[in-house]
Amino acid sequence: IKMKISLTFGRKKRYTGGIKVEGTVEVVNGPFRGKFRNHFVDSALDALAYVLGSSFAAAAAGDTYALLYPTTMYIGSDTSTKTAPTTTALAAPIGSAPGTPPNSVATSLGTSTGQSQYVMSASWAAGTVSGTLGEMGLTGSQASTGTTAVLLSRLSAADGDFTAFTINTSYPLIINWTVTFTFS
Repeated sequence: IKMKISLTFGRKKRYTGGIKVEGTVEVVNGPFRGKFRNHFVDSALDALAYVLGSSFAAAAAGDTYALLYPTTMYIGSDTSTKTAPTTTALAAPIGSAPGTPPNSVATSLGTSTGQSQYVMSASWAAGTVSGTLGEMGLTGSQASTGTTAVLLSRLSAADGDFTAFTINTSYPLIINWTVTFTFS
């Protein structure tokens, strides 16, 4: 994702350029370790636009793209459905839709001049999920109840992002999803 921006303070222009948004995903499951790039979908763009153009009052009213609750991750077994901008959910979630939530989630935000980074680390305890890992999704909640998962980004074997593998149930499954915003 690239956006063109112009930030102005008073009459003096401070910065004109673009913002680059990138996502990377690190997966650890016993001896398996991999780092991959994700695919953002339309809902992520809509959510970013909403943040720039709305108020908290509108968010409290339950507007569609007001991500009021922390994001989480879900995993799925699909290996044949490619990600499209209009993709709204995992094709074959592991567990009941939207999927089995992680046992633990931690988030952090890091900033430096010209860069901000959001990191979510999710962990499923050993033995809590099983089967083929063919897709992963980063989601946000749009409902005031926090029950509706909105897919923001997806990583899939069908897109060639990684090779699907069988989850080793003797080890936890750990996914670290990083979204980085930089001036370009």
